[in-house]
Amino acid sequence: MATYSCVQEHPRPVSQIIQYRGRQLRQVHRTTSTLWGSRSVAEARALIEPQITQENEQLFRTYHPAFSSQRAVCVLTQKDSGKDIWVVPENSHVPFIKAGGREIHIQPAFESPVDHDMQYCNIISDPIRRDVDVRQAFTPEDIKCLRAAFPRSIGAFIYQVECVVILFSRRDDMLHTWNFGTPPTVGRLTVGYTVLAMQPSAATAESGQQLARMSNAYEVCGVLGLKIRLPDHTEAITVPTHAFVRLPGPPTFFTRVASFYKRVTQSLTRFQIPLRLQNREVEVSTTPSPLSSSPIGKQCWLAGTNRRVGLITRTYDDPSSTYPYPSGYRHDLSLITGDNLIDIHPPKGIEMVPEWASYKDAIQGAPMIACVFDYINNEHGRLLGDIPNEQIRAALLEGHGHIWIQNAVDSSASILWRTDEDQVDARGFSGSVLCIGRVHEKCRPLLFQNFQLKITVWPDGECQRNSADLPPGLNHPNPMIKGGFILPDEIRTAKILLRSVRRQRQNLSDPVSSEIDQTVPNRKQFSDPF
Repeated sequence: MATYSCVQEHPRPVSQIIQYRGRQLRQVHRTTSTLWGSRSVAEARALIEPQITQENEQLFRTYHPAFSSQRAVCVLTQKDSGKDIWVVPENSHVPFIKAGGREIHIQPAFESPVDHDMQYCNIISDPIRRDVDVRQAFTPEDIKCLRAAFPRSIGAFIYQVECVVILFSRRDDMLHTWNFGTPPTVGRLTVGYTVLAMQPSAATAESGQQLARMSNAYEVCGVLGLKIRLPDHTEAITVPTHAFVRLPGPPTFFTRVASFYKRVTQSLTRFQIPLRLQNREVEVSTTPSPLSSSPIGKQCWLAGTNRRVGLITRTYDDPSSTYPYPSGYRHDLSLITGDNLIDIHPPKGIEMVPEWASYKDAIQGAPMIACVFDYINNEHGRLLGDIPNEQIRAALLEGHGHIWIQNAVDSSASILWRTDEDQVDARGFSGSVLCIGRVHEKCRPLLFQNFQLKITVWPDGECQRNSADLPPGLNHPNPMIKGGFILPDEIRTAKILLRSVRRQRQNLSDPVSSEIDQTVPNRKQFSDPF
């Protein structure tokens, strides 16, 4: 682990975030310095000051709106890259992703056996016997070691604040794992444990082209993704699978028994001899109902219109009919095909390159934006510099990891990110595109948004660990981390089809008024600037 020094003002108690998370962070305290002038001037300067120095670091902590109300603000120097990042406690309301050019990360919530005194005291060795870099993905061997060490787990996330969080579907599975022993670290990083509470982000969206399951319906299930041409020359539009299937709730005793019964009956049917069909006789299945667990055969419409987009004919998932999301989802991706598919174009201010971005660049901290694509090409009055904030958000990498099923061999990789105003519910933006790049620069699509995670101190209904350590204003909306699954290889090899958008700039000095009558002598001529 890396070591850090503290910025000293006067003796203060050690921050809970430092003790509870088991790392040595550099805590930055408030200051009474007037170097930046009055408080109002200092608050305004904190928003535009481009660089952090040793002299102004405490000024940022005191006056920047991201930190002014925080009970504790720390700085972590990442041990592999040497990069400094801001770290704030769980449940912090931070509607910014950067301050002074330095990234702001929220400490993820997790539990640990050390929170329960000596109740779980068995210690095992680190399952990954090497230093894990937070800007590198787990290797297949790493995943194999994690699944062997935590057989009841369903996944693991690596966060940029240098911690690994092991995921479980039920709290009982987590406590059962602790009884058999836990390692002090994973890959030399702090390790924590939590019950995965992943929400698919399908509901009403406020911008972008929205999708519905029926004609003239305003019940939105997602937004348009990208239009692509597959290697077999089939044109398709991407949509999230979960937007067109039934989403079961948390598993109950009945659903677990029903799921076990279904697996047994399916296993027994494999031993039956299928009926021999007569010549020219084929098996025909009906179109799945709106509440089925398969998106195949579902129609897709533009929300609030009778414009049919197409039919879902291909999916990369097998959603569970009994267990909650993300059980059965490998990529959370389906394809709409049909005749005369609508054209897709990026929002204003985005210069999109029809090439897939590299996952390695994203994990290593390349600049990212999240945007919603549209099909309406409003070229009239389209000016450079016109950026719709509702459709474009700067994004910050928070972590990455894998999710797996206990009895399955493979796993699903995903990337986690955060945006400005991250307390806003992201449901309805399923299918929106995460891109590598910046506004008004060349951007490349990376993947699609599929789910969101709440950053909470502890699960609802549990006792407060220490009410004195709660940050002020705990009732504010919880920050949301967005996430998306890695795309299948077939999609990564597909060609992205983007409609070319004509951009124009209208200078105020351009004469745009009608022709002037030259027969009138000595008449003053003016150009209409509008």
